[in-house]
Amino acid sequence: MCGIWGFVTSKKDYAKKYELARELCLATVVRGAHATGFAYSDGTHERYYKEGEPAGLVVRRGEFEQIADDRPHIIVGHNRYATHGDPKDNINNHPFKSRTLQFIHNGVIRNYDSLKAEYHCYSECDSEIILRILERADRRVKGIQNVYKEVQGSMACALLDTRKLRLWLWRNYGNPIYLSYHAGLNMLAFASTRDIFDKACKSAGLADGWTKGQYWSDEYILTVKYNPDDDKVLRELVEVEHKHVDPAVVTGWDDDTLTHYARYYRDREAKGRGRRVTHAEAWSGRRRAVWDKENHCWTV
Repeated sequence: MCGIWGFVTSKKDYAKKYELARELCLATVVRGAHATGFAYSDGTHERYYKEGEPAGLVVRRGEFEQIADDRPHIIVGHNRYATHGDPKDNINNHPFKSRTLQFIHNGVIRNYDSLKAEYHCYSECDSEIILRILERADRRVKGIQNVYKEVQGSMACALLDTRKLRLWLWRNYGNPIYLSYHAGLNMLAFASTRDIFDKACKSAGLADGWTKGQYWSDEYILTVKYNPDDDKVLRELVEVEHKHVDPAVVTGWDDDTLTHYARYYRDREAKGRGRRVTHAEAWSGRRRAVWDKENHCWTV
C-alpha cells in the first residue's frame, strides 16, 4: 500500500498551495514511509526528485522549498510502501521517468514477472512496467487502455506530461483516489483517501472552499490540463475500455511479509471504525474474497 497525491493549478496565491503540497506529502506517509518522491512542471521549470526516506526527513531537509519559487502548475507526489524492489536503491522508487513523462502508482502488479519478459525495465519495482506499456502507445489514453488490458492486479495511477502540462488519473477496483476542486484557488487536487486529503488541507489552512469532493470511479480516465492562455484548469473524461477485472491483489509474498502488510492495512484503514478488522475481513466484506494460502493471493 502506497499513497499518491498532487494538484493542477495556476500560479496565483502560491504560498498556500506550497503549504498544501508539503502537507499532502506529510499526511500521505501513513500509507508508506519507505521512500518519498515528487515531480512538477510549469511548462518551463520542472523538477524530479525521489529518495528512499520517509516524508518527514525529506521535508525537514528542505527539498520542498523550491516549489514555492518555481510555482508549478502541476505536481504529483508518491509515498512508497515497498513490495517489489529495495527502496534503499533509489532506482526502485517513484516517480518513474520517461522523456517528458513522470509516473506514480499505488498497487501491486500480479503478473509483473510475465510482463517484464516483454518490456525492458531498469528497476526491480513492479510499478515501472506500467510506464513501459504507456511508452509504446502513440496516444496517452490509448496507452492507459492498454494498461487496463495487460496489467493484472491493483492500481491507482497518475501520469504527468511536463511539457504539455497534462495530468492523467486512473484506477481500478483495488486502490482509491480522492479528488476535489477549489474554485477560489483554481485548483483540482487529489490524494489517496479523503482522510489524508482533509488532514492536509486543515494543516495547510485550506479546510474550507472545496467542492465536488469524490472518490474517483474506476470506469473513467480523467485528463486534467492547465491552459496558461486563459488561466483555466480543464477536465476531460474518457470511458475505460478493455477493463480487466482480476480479483487477485497480492501474490508471491512470504508469510512474514504478508503479516506485516496485513497489520499495516488493518491499523490504517480500520481507524475510526470502532473496532479493528483483519485484512481478510476487509477484503471479504467488499468482494467476498478468500485467501489462497498456496498462491499467496486474494481471490473471489
